[in-house]
Amino acid sequence: MLSTWLRRSFREIRQNALRYGAVFLLVAGATGVMLAIQTSSGSVITTVEGFRSAANIEDGEFETRAALSDTQLASLKDRGATLEAQPWTDSGGPADSTVRLQPVRDTINKIQLSEGRLPVSSDDLVLEKLYANAHGLVTGDSIQLAGRTFTITGIGSTPDYSYVIPSVTSSSTTPESFGTAFVTHQGFDAVATGNQAPTYSYAYRLTDSTTSDELRSQLLEMTVEPDEISNPALRDTVEEQQDKRTRLDDAVKSLAEGARAAAAASPGASESLQSVSDAQDGLQKYLDETATVEIPMLADFQPADTNPRIITVTNDAAVNRTTALFAGVLVLLLAAYVLTAFAIDNLEQDSASIGALSAIGLRPRELMFQYLMPPLVVVMLACVVGTLVGSLGAQAFNDFAQLTAYYSVPSPSPQLDFVMLLIGLVAAPVLVAIVVSVQLRHKLSTSPLDLLRRTPSQKVGGKGLSLTGWSFGSRFRTRQALRESRSYVIMAVGLLLAVILMVFGFGMQNSISAYESRVSNDLKFDNMYMLQVPETDVPEGAEPALATSLAFGDEAQADVTLLGVSENSRYFDFTLDEASENDVAVSDGLANRYGLQKGDTVFLTDPVKGASYRVTVSQIVPYAAGLYLFQPIADTRKLLGEADDYYNVALSTRSLNFSEGRVGETVTRADVVRGAERTVRMTTPIVSVLVILSIAVFCIVLTLFIRMMIDRDTYSIALMKSFGYREGEIAKLYLNNYTSVAALSLVLGIPLGLVSLTPVWRTIISSIPMGAPFQLGWTAALTIIGIIALSYVVVYIGARIKLARIEVTEILRDRE
Repeated sequence: MLSTWLRRSFREIRQNALRYGAVFLLVAGATGVMLAIQTSSGSVITTVEGFRSAANIEDGEFETRAALSDTQLASLKDRGATLEAQPWTDSGGPADSTVRLQPVRDTINKIQLSEGRLPVSSDDLVLEKLYANAHGLVTGDSIQLAGRTFTITGIGSTPDYSYVIPSVTSSSTTPESFGTAFVTHQGFDAVATGNQAPTYSYAYRLTDSTTSDELRSQLLEMTVEPDEISNPALRDTVEEQQDKRTRLDDAVKSLAEGARAAAAASPGASESLQSVSDAQDGLQKYLDETATVEIPMLADFQPADTNPRIITVTNDAAVNRTTALFAGVLVLLLAAYVLTAFAIDNLEQDSASIGALSAIGLRPRELMFQYLMPPLVVVMLACVVGTLVGSLGAQAFNDFAQLTAYYSVPSPSPQLDFVMLLIGLVAAPVLVAIVVSVQLRHKLSTSPLDLLRRTPSQKVGGKGLSLTGWSFGSRFRTRQALRESRSYVIMAVGLLLAVILMVFGFGMQNSISAYESRVSNDLKFDNMYMLQVPETDVPEGAEPALATSLAFGDEAQADVTLLGVSENSRYFDFTLDEASENDVAVSDGLANRYGLQKGDTVFLTDPVKGASYRVTVSQIVPYAAGLYLFQPIADTRKLLGEADDYYNVALSTRSLNFSEGRVGETVTRADVVRGAERTVRMTTPIVSVLVILSIAVFCIVLTLFIRMMIDRDTYSIALMKSFGYREGEIAKLYLNNYTSVAALSLVLGIPLGLVSLTPVWRTIISSIPMGAPFQLGWTAALTIIGIIALSYVVVYIGARIKLARIEVTEILRDRE
């Protein structure tokens, strides 16, 4: 029996080669693309996880204002923390770039070489791979850094700089402008002196009994002596404050001595002297409470699971996997319903034979299996081919997507794992079997007598519907649509899906391109100087601001910047409403990313101090260059408890000169714009795949259903030809409904895609510090309309050719 069913299945497939061939391409293509992206992205994640394990990646890192003492280190180790000092200093490199020099790591975040060897002498150096590639540097070359010449002995990567950006708050950068390098400990000590004073950074790993919050709390209790501070500007500032405190103490003592002398000469000297002593003690206590110079040791604290330099690469790969799975499942589900329509069509055409077989005792299960076999065979063969294509194409997609060109990680070698193999070979057949079986079971529940009489195929659509006054063509098309409503619905869903996929692809490209354009327009300054130690007076030509990086809500990686701006700022094209220090204006990028509206309450947390702030969204302002909350600088000072003249950002349209140690980071307009352009390039591969897939789905679905319905109505078409209807008139009667379905899918698909894909888009950009809304410009919308119109014209021409080939003699082939 099985061999008979198989022979019948292959005969059915051969007789409808075009129909099943198109479905084969649809399933094989969807499976192949889905597995290629899944395998490629999975290999990136697996490679990165292995990279992290081999490097013994940190649980987090922190920066201090001075080197920790042996006592402080011992106290942290007693709490279950394993620490490694990983100081760094920035140096000017080739082509106005910046290179972050660090000593070789011994235990945590160890360098993983892609070529060469680790440094041995003080003049050896290992260079980060993206920076080396961007500047055309290879092992054996020399490079000038910090006034010394180093020989590049190796090229490699470290897991704490997988996403190579200067700081965790940097929106983006390029390997042309920033990279890392590693030298011996002796080589670093020789460089990190004078103007190249190091920043003290420590990587830590924790035992199960200790948390990052507990470690941070202990660090917050530590203070630093002024003479131990590494930053010369901060050290000078602290010493100046101490001098002022010393002068205050001296003034209090002098005032007390004078008061004692006067009191001793007055009547009731003992009481007067006691009053002077009490006054001195009170004043001294007040000074101790308000004017004590106490510098916290901790400057910055960053757990690994919120560090964008570590997690962005795996987040991006995971987004690619999610996107591929989302698109692949939708296409496979569509294929299942298309095959269901084919199976039901075959069943209706064979209803008389099925009725006879049922009448002689063939069970419905056996009948269902006969009509389930052809689609299952096609899908299983398509899955085998798709799995092969996906496994072979994974490396091609890796090269196309170029994730490793944007992230400093080892190059992955895609391998199809068991789960992916199972998904590729089993998921689609099971899905098709379930969908087709449910529909066939319902169809085969018809009685044998009705099947013998071919009642299902002889029913008239729209029976009882009054169409009086309508033209014959309108009545015919309406009844045709009602009679074939199931097929029209499945076709409409397929075309709708194709349009939504097209909106997804073009919308992603539009959204990123619009973001790039807005970033360029919104940035009015050329330089943003992030100051570690601000000068008392704002430099000439600069505008002060106050910025702090805060964690947004309870999001794992949701760093936002609270920026206090000067009144009538020259660098922001919006006016802040008058409000309290607990009110903030949010950039529309931040509002779009988290769906914020005016009046919403937002909780912000300082990752270093652990302090929390509850603020209210008072307005939404246009600003795309990052995730920002804005306040007048005076309100930000009140909220953060800073002095009335405090600032830590200087904005300028020209370069400014600061004394050594004052500037922590310089953000240039050019770097931010280049980073936005890089983001556009990163999304191009997945956009291209989505657009090509959507066009293929549209053409295949439209072709399949038109041809299926023409085949089903061959007798009726031949009969109309015998009555003298011209081909053009027959085409209007039978094909115009498809035009309406395609137009309806287009009209509904674009707005439905914009609405339904917004949350998907927010997930995709969750690892990128941007909040561009999902949008589709008029040019992109017109392009989609043009592509669909052109595709429809091609399919329509094919359908007209198919109609022309139907002979009048067809009416003689189906008579009892």
